[in-house]
Amino acid sequence: MKRLLTVCAVATLVVAMLLSATPLLAAGGSAGGADIWFYQDENPDTLSRAIFSETGSGIIHQWRYEPQDLHLVFKPASKFPGPDEGNYFYWRFNASKYTETDTNPGSLSDFFTDGAYYWVEITHQD
Repeated sequence: MKRLLTVCAVATLVVAMLLSATPLLAAGGSAGGADIWFYQDENPDTLSRAIFSETGSGIIHQWRYEPQDLHLVFKPASKFPGPDEGNYFYWRFNASKYTETDTNPGSLSDFFTDGAYYWVEITHQD
């Protein structure tokens, strides 16, 4: 009986994980977020690939792998006062400065509000 309960509990956890991951994968994203390719200032030399993810509190994470390995954290200034730790700077999202590729599962506007200000911290990934 104990073994049956353990098997049922494990099966329930596996089904729950599959149900939560399937919508993300079907939308073209990954369990880590939306994979977005974009150009900055319409310059073909600035093609970047990044994975974006947003927390429940509105903090946006960006993991930029190409061309450089960076981790960016965006905190909406409307929700967060100036950070008292870390190397944050004040930044305004201007959607017209970014051109996205046609194959993206999501959009930068899914994560950022045009004209909104964010506190940003950039760190290099190992």
